[in-house]
Amino acid sequence: MLDTTLVDIKSGLSSLSSNLHGVTITVEDVIRLIPIFFAAGIAYFLSDAIYNLYFHPLAHIPGPFWAKISNIYCVRMFLSRELEKKEWALHEKYGRVVRIQPNQITISDPRFIPAIFHKDADRPMWKEMSLLGLGGTSFNAKSSTDHKKARRRIAPAYSMNSIRKMEHFIDTRLVEMLGVFDERFVQQKQLCDFGAWSSYVAYDIVSDIVFGKRFGFLKAGADVGDLIKNFQVALPAVGVLNRMRWINDLIMAIPGFGTLMKPSPSAKTGIGALMRFRDRLVERRYADIATKKRPDLLHNFINATNDDGTPMSLNDVKAEALIVMFAGSDTTASLMRKVIFYVIEEPSIYRKLRYEVDKAYTSFGPGIPSFPELVNLPYLAACIHEALRLGPPSPHPVQRLISAGPGIQCHGYHLPPGTIVNMNPWVVGRDKKLYGPDADQYRPERWIEADLETKQLWDKLEFAFSSGPRICVGKNIALMEVYKVIALLIRYFDLTGSGPPPGVSTYQREENLSVVVQEGFWLKLRRRDVKEWEEVDSFFARNEVMEDDKDIQL
Repeated sequence: MLDTTLVDIKSGLSSLSSNLHGVTITVEDVIRLIPIFFAAGIAYFLSDAIYNLYFHPLAHIPGPFWAKISNIYCVRMFLSRELEKKEWALHEKYGRVVRIQPNQITISDPRFIPAIFHKDADRPMWKEMSLLGLGGTSFNAKSSTDHKKARRRIAPAYSMNSIRKMEHFIDTRLVEMLGVFDERFVQQKQLCDFGAWSSYVAYDIVSDIVFGKRFGFLKAGADVGDLIKNFQVALPAVGVLNRMRWINDLIMAIPGFGTLMKPSPSAKTGIGALMRFRDRLVERRYADIATKKRPDLLHNFINATNDDGTPMSLNDVKAEALIVMFAGSDTTASLMRKVIFYVIEEPSIYRKLRYEVDKAYTSFGPGIPSFPELVNLPYLAACIHEALRLGPPSPHPVQRLISAGPGIQCHGYHLPPGTIVNMNPWVVGRDKKLYGPDADQYRPERWIEADLETKQLWDKLEFAFSSGPRICVGKNIALMEVYKVIALLIRYFDLTGSGPPPGVSTYQREENLSVVVQEGFWLKLRRRDVKEWEEVDSFFARNEVMEDDKDIQL
């Protein structure tokens, strides 16, 4: 209703502007019009509220009063930075189906995931993700048809065959991680804020497998170019626009203003700086395409083709590269943190995991264990699955539109076509009917004890990476990173949780900004007496960990 009104207002203003050409309007005229506009605004709000409360197709669905008449309630939940807990509380109060915006509901029952996230489901989306500078990618394609086209051309880049070819790039960065952690936190006896350092690890890995060069977060021990900070600063505005889409549409309708809202490659820091160096590296790779055959994501994007056989455009390549950086770094770092801190909080879990990893190392060959070797460790897999269930890296609602047709029935409520449905992985992962009465506890053993039929159901309804055709395309890359980081930290170090160092007040701060932002997660590291250190020390002595790739200079 509001979107239609905005179109009418825009059309009316254009007509009024042409009709008033040559007419002089005084200040007194404007002042006299203010009460009229004010009264019209109140009348519109009241009529819209009455419609939403009593005549809207979702009027029968329970939810907070203010959520039924305005999107502001949902914006306030998001800005609390505890959105997942707010949604959980709403379901505890109102039931499985809750109305959280005039045309939007949230469902907590994971059994409805297949009905909502099917192959033809469309995704609601505003006109352009302007604040992140993203164009058309597989990530933000609205219609299922557009998504299928975008997904087909990049799918080979994310196949397991392609990922295995990139595995040694990840391993090189992980050897660097081990050496840096040893030097900084063991030899210098400093505490490690794993909230920050897990991000440094993830950003260096992803930049290496996307661009062929690392940003150098590990080497600098800092947020290079304030890249992470500036990305996180942009997230609240993106979240608000996602819930108040008419504001985004209004901004984009103002000539020239939409361009001003986008990050600029001329910026010296943050997203704009990343765009500038992305552009430089992409263009350099195009120039070297005949000789540069490094099998990374950028190489695969450049060689990707559309359905008609034409190559991806330069802008599309750049957009896909940028979204991998942001969608694949913070989320992966969050999962690393969750696994480590869930594990070390319970000594018995830590002992079981270390025993399994140590035993497996007796049969591993030299170097970093391969992804297939680590996936076959049942308790390690259980620890990671349980962290994904209880602490998903993006505890944020995933949205789909109810498709054209009769709609669906959900717990006694009819959801008509066009309804926006939210499902939050943090909420559905705590479903006691699916995971048992202790669903709110971290217990990896549930994945060991469950029978085959139950495990297959859990796999089908696993939601941390979304579900259906739009399931996260980089899921296997993220899991490869996490399996390796967890196994290496458990094998090479004794890990102990700690309070903050003297003079530092930040301790276990966690905020939900669509991705989980964490800092002050302090670890004390002690080097274990294991033979694998000889190889790591040798790498650093020969400086092989740096290969021939200089850092990207932000």
